Amino acid sequence: MLLGWFEAFEIYSGGESDAANALSASIAQTYGLKGTGGGDVNALSEVGRFATRFECTIRSEADLAAELRAGRFGGGHA
Repeated sequence: MLLGWFEAFEIYSGGESDAANALSASIAQTYGLKGTGGGDVNALSEVGRFATRFECTIRSEADLAAELRAGRFGGGHA
């Protein structure tokens, strides 16, 4: 299964409907994956709807990848 290739994925997107976000959250829960909150938006009203909180400061792509792999984050409403 392709989901086995991922450590985490975006489950909350400001540009998606509540139903689509709920489906993504359900898939993550079913497969034991952590999810991020994303900022991919298409309208000003969607900005800041969701965010990903990390336990430490992210200073580089390497930091981001390491924290995602370690699961030291949470995604949800901003």
